[in-house]
Amino acid sequence: MTNHYHLLIRSEDTSFSKLMALFNKRYANYYNTKYRLTVHVYEKRFYDKMIADKEGMLEVSRYIHLNPVEAKMVRKPEYSPWSSYHFF
Repeated sequence: MTNHYHLLIRSEDTSFSKLMALFNKRYANYYNTKYRLTVHVYEKRFYDKMIADKEGMLEVSRYIHLNPVEAKMVRKPEYSPWSSYHFF
């Protein structure tokens, strides 16, 4: 995606908020250093949703992997260079 990303994460030991804060902070620091900026990299707080069962997990995984196809960025999900599709 050109202006956002999707993650499907399972974290039993660390709270999701702490995990995302660390992930986003590190990326923002990298981005600002690389481009010599001092701006906010992210516009909004992340969105999260608890997935209760295997069917929900498959639905979210399918959505994430097909999103670049729906956005007409690639013709097939396996063509997306940032996708984990080939692991599944």
